[in-house]
Amino acid sequence: MNIQAIELSNFLSHKDTTINFKDNSSLTVVVGQNGAGKSSLFKDSITWALFGRARGGLDDIISEGEKYCEVIVEFRLGQSEYIVKRTRSRNQKSTLNLSIRETGCDRSLNGATIAETQKVIESLLGMTYEIFVCTSCIEQGKSDSFSAMSPRESKKVLMSILNLEVYELYLQQVRQRIAACRAKIDTGSAQLNLYNNQISALNAVITDSNQLASQIHKAQVELDSIKKEMAHEEEHIRVKLESMNTLRSQSDHLRAQSTDSASQRSKLEARLRKLVESKNKCPLCFSSIDDQTMNNIEEEYANEIEKLIDSISKYQHQIMDIERNLSGASSDIERSTSTLRSMKLKEATISSELQKLHVAHGTAMAEEKRSAELGRMVASLECSIQENKQVLSRYGLLERAFGKGGIPALVVENVVPEIEEIANHILEVLSGTMSLSMQTQKSLKSGGTSDTLEIIVQSLKGSRLYDILSGGEKFRVDLALRIALSSVLARRNNYKCSTLIIDEGFGSLDGIGRDKFVELSKMLSPQFDRVIIITHADISDRYENVVEVRKENGISRVYAA
Repeated sequence: MNIQAIELSNFLSHKDTTINFKDNSSLTVVVGQNGAGKSSLFKDSITWALFGRARGGLDDIISEGEKYCEVIVEFRLGQSEYIVKRTRSRNQKSTLNLSIRETGCDRSLNGATIAETQKVIESLLGMTYEIFVCTSCIEQGKSDSFSAMSPRESKKVLMSILNLEVYELYLQQVRQRIAACRAKIDTGSAQLNLYNNQISALNAVITDSNQLASQIHKAQVELDSIKKEMAHEEEHIRVKLESMNTLRSQSDHLRAQSTDSASQRSKLEARLRKLVESKNKCPLCFSSIDDQTMNNIEEEYANEIEKLIDSISKYQHQIMDIERNLSGASSDIERSTSTLRSMKLKEATISSELQKLHVAHGTAMAEEKRSAELGRMVASLECSIQENKQVLSRYGLLERAFGKGGIPALVVENVVPEIEEIANHILEVLSGTMSLSMQTQKSLKSGGTSDTLEIIVQSLKGSRLYDILSGGEKFRVDLALRIALSSVLARRNNYKCSTLIIDEGFGSLDGIGRDKFVELSKMLSPQFDRVIIITHADISDRYENVVEVRKENGISRVYAA
């Protein structure tokens, strides 16, 4: 940042002040009595315009009796020119505008809010107010603002100057991802335990489906065999019943024949009796029958009757044989029926058992399928957990890299020698006998180390801590460190901040010290695009470009010295 112009309206003691650096040399000395308005013109105006920070606050920056104030600061970054305008009316909020100068017009870079516009400005400059006042602006009475910090605070400021705060954002993001990764691992592990418990519970009750299938096959074979035997028995009973029906038909036929033969016998016997009783007369025509004829007739009747008796006897024997066969067939059917009933009971038992086996087999197959599915889910979860653990391990490396002892610490360790070199070069100019070193780690009584940033000064009197230096020595060390920080910031931020403001009284320096400071300030001119030295000391005759600020009737005015 190279300041090009400053325009003040009703700001502190300045009613209407404009200063333009565009055609001036890089080194400007601002002189004037205490309270003339030097700092308000060249320091407060810049910090208020760029960062909204100045001595006093709110309405205190508005000139007495005025309703508003306005500060416009123009600065160059690289080849681009920017304009920042900040205004405030009494009892109202401030306004902030940022624009970039382009051919023919100024284009607004404002955000939706003042806070967003402020972030744009800080992003362009590569610094906050705290970094600015610790590097580019050495405030009146605060040259030791960096040196006076605690070791931890000064190291934090140094990390901000080096733009290492981004690693804090990286660290937060990494830790968020670590937390998310651990949550995934914990969730996955809990789910994995649940699945394993479910598998164990299944394995405790699950039956081998192949074994059940074998039992089903065996039972089915046995059932089929029984059904086949039952069918055989049923066929046997059917055949027996048909045979019995045939035998009964035969018996009925024989009984009919026997009855018919008995009837014929009775008729023949009745005829024979009548013939005998007729005494050789025909019972029909009553004609006489000789003895021989009578004998022949009787003999014929006797033969016929004998044949009928034989037929009846034969029929009776056949009927008896049939009855015996029927009785045997009936007993056989009863035995078969009893066997069939037993078989049906066995069939029902096997069918019931078979049904249970089918249900058990279906359950076992479902359980095996669920167990296999759970096994696949377990494998997938284990793979996912392992992947997350690997990711967590990599994030752990990043956490260490972005954390306390990681990249930021290494950058600080690497930049400290550069700061020491620049500061010692300046101390050599200012004193010729002093040098400093910066200690970034210290040993703890409990063991290990902790972060620090202690300044140790070497002089003819030996090594001493900053706190026990004299006022003049402190000023030299402070000035050397602040300029060194400014130089490092300018170089590491690609010279985004190329303005150095030294707003400091030189009462602690003797004549030789002031001469050396003048020598130093001229040496700094090539390193910064803009060096502004604000002082009330009488050193204006040592510089070419001098601006004098006077206060007349309470109003600050600028004059070329």
